[in-house]
Amino acid sequence: MSASTNSTHSGTYQGFQDILEFFNLSRKQCPKGARIKRNRGTIQLDITTDPETGERKQRGCNCQFTPEGIRKAVDKAWLVHKSLDGQF
Repeated sequence: MSASTNSTHSGTYQGFQDILEFFNLSRKQCPKGARIKRNRGTIQLDITTDPETGERKQRGCNCQFTPEGIRKAVDKAWLVHKSLDGQF
């Protein structure tokens, strides 16, 4: 990929690889206990329901695998984390 189409230089997303890179960076911004996972063309929330056992549940968050959808999914992960405050 040339420097003119690289997401770190141009600020735009040109293809799947750039969106995947953005997704992997965004996963690191998710709070403890609620993270995002890719499932085909959508994004799911992976929520820890019991910190003692590490039991996890996956729930859809109605977000597409696009840069805007990834941002929305991270915001929803933070909302879930706030609602589960005290468990983590």
